[in-house]
Amino acid sequence: MDAGGEAVGLAAAGAQVVVAAMATDVWPAVKARFAGLFGRGHRTEQRLERSRDRLVADPAVGEAEITGWRVRLADLLEEDPQAAAGLAALIAELTPAVGLSAVQVVRQDIRTNGGASYVSGTGPVTVIGRQGERPRDDRQPG
Repeated sequence: MDAGGEAVGLAAAGAQVVVAAMATDVWPAVKARFAGLFGRGHRTEQRLERSRDRLVADPAVGEAEITGWRVRLADLLEEDPQAAAGLAALIAELTPAVGLSAVQVVRQDIRTNGGASYVSGTGPVTVIGRQGERPRDDRQPG
């Protein structure tokens, strides 16, 4: 897996964990540690708290919050690749603490010629796919 794909997967897993933590008793500690990754402590803590407020007010926004934090974490990893180790450690430590049995990241390059591709897993699964160009049919009519 290329470094870009690894960063995207790590950001997706981190977003799942941070949003799941918003509804737990460990939230204050999680908020401070995630904010520390960004190096903009207070500003990021405020942003995390606004996300939590939206989630508490309407749990249906969970996927939107995950998407927003996935993008922010991906941007962070692009700007500071060294942050990956800290994020990976937080994910490993916090996944069970926030009630997730596992966070799996599946990256798949899909190349089909009219077929279908399926991905399955247990627990929360983030599927990151990229549809490639359709293969050329070089067969000549017979």
